Amino acid sequence: MKTLFPGPALKTRAQPNSKPRRLLIKPLETLAVDADMGELGSVDSDAAAGIVSVRYRWRLVGCEQASREEENSEAGDREEACSEGDLEALTRWLAEQFGIFNDEIADKTGEISCHSFAAIELPPVCLIVPSARLSSKAMAVSAAELRHLRNLAPFELEDHVAVDIETLHVVCSPVETGQANVAGIDRQWLQSHYLALQALGLDIAHCQGEISLLPLEDNSWTLWLGDELLVRRSRYEGFALASSLATEGLMLAMSEVAAETSNHIKNPESPVSSITDAPVKIKLLAPTSAHLQTLYDLLPEALRSQVSSQAVGDLWRWPNDICAGPPKQEQSRAQAGELLSGLELAQGPFARRLPWARCWRQGRSLMWLGSLSLAALLLANGLELYRHHLQQKNLQVAIEQTYRQVMPSGALVDAVKQLQHQRDQQGVADTQSEAVGLLARVVPLMLADEGLALKRLSYHNKRRELRLSIDARSFNQIEQLRSAIAAQGLGAQLVSANASQSTSKVSSAKHQARLKINW
Repeated sequence: MKTLFPGPALKTRAQPNSKPRRLLIKPLETLAVDADMGELGSVDSDAAAGIVSVRYRWRLVGCEQASREEENSEAGDREEACSEGDLEALTRWLAEQFGIFNDEIADKTGEISCHSFAAIELPPVCLIVPSARLSSKAMAVSAAELRHLRNLAPFELEDHVAVDIETLHVVCSPVETGQANVAGIDRQWLQSHYLALQALGLDIAHCQGEISLLPLEDNSWTLWLGDELLVRRSRYEGFALASSLATEGLMLAMSEVAAETSNHIKNPESPVSSITDAPVKIKLLAPTSAHLQTLYDLLPEALRSQVSSQAVGDLWRWPNDICAGPPKQEQSRAQAGELLSGLELAQGPFARRLPWARCWRQGRSLMWLGSLSLAALLLANGLELYRHHLQQKNLQVAIEQTYRQVMPSGALVDAVKQLQHQRDQQGVADTQSEAVGLLARVVPLMLADEGLALKRLSYHNKRRELRLSIDARSFNQIEQLRSAIAAQGLGAQLVSANASQSTSKVSSAKHQARLKINW
């Protein structure tokens, strides 16, 4: 048993300056289903085959073509606007109506596949439930009972139905003035038609009782006589009767109103709403003038004086094309895109779902293309990363081999840093040496004098100096060398000089000196 309460309704966005299109569909025959239909939204082939024999009545409202047909139709042939047939006839009508009946969607036998409508934007469906299928009752709700309304609502119908309430799909209207309406319908019967229509790709946006087609006005009852008598007493309250029971049924309804009114007078604290008030005026509607006269004759004498208007019209037209016209409240409701104003049965498991399946079928080609493109991109990036990984690995092996040529032993962590550290420890500088150039300028000056002899030479690159130890025959030769070096733009400094007496008979006396040259 599932009890459902109305939530925010999903509305279809209407195009500017155009009426929102709706497809009204009503099952005309009772379907007895023995097999389990499964979860809503999954169509069993055997179950769907058992629904093919059921007949439906449907009509497209809100489109320009339907509006032109309504304007040009006469009172006698208005029934041509509605179509009747089984599911196969409905499928062919959809194909012809939306211009998709061609060889591309028809199979070899000439039949149209249900999947042919997957990529077609079909109008949302409003499923019209025959009033005889609905069991409804008004219930008083106090403030303390609001939190328990979910549990109390099904048991309000227990004494008014002859079936187990566990088999019913129970919904409840919003609580207004301390009163709510509870309605129940056979869950399996409703689910069977949902599955049959959804198999065609139709989106069931609303599901309401047949009395919701009747115009609504405050403090007024609206009566319609067609195949049966429909009575609408308020937005959520109404009932259906066979024409043979119309007079007795209306008298019983009036006696119930009188009893509830009397009870409210005795107990003013009891909740009361507009449905317990006797009608101030009554509207009579019928498809033909003969039906309208029959309806008037079936009224009890007490109600005939309250008849305010009589009109001939089509129950399935929206807004209803009766002579009196719909009230302003219903006109504004129709302009806002709400087709009917009765109790919404499409709640809970029957609520309108987002069309994920249709969106997937419409966009799966682009999604597959995008997925393949993404896969190709990821594969290319993966191959590029693998190639760089191999290059990095080969480079690491080459670095290690080069390092081992310099450092055969020891741990290898970072070859570059370790080699730089070893070079710094050995005192190898990065600055380019200028010793060769300096010697190229000083050595020719020494060779120009045969009395000079170079004994020792030292060079320090960081201090930018060159030290010479020389022997000369005289001090003048040493001074002449220092002056010649200074003339080259270099700094020449005589650090020390001394004279020594040679013991050799061959050589003469010598002078020794040390020069420091910098730049």
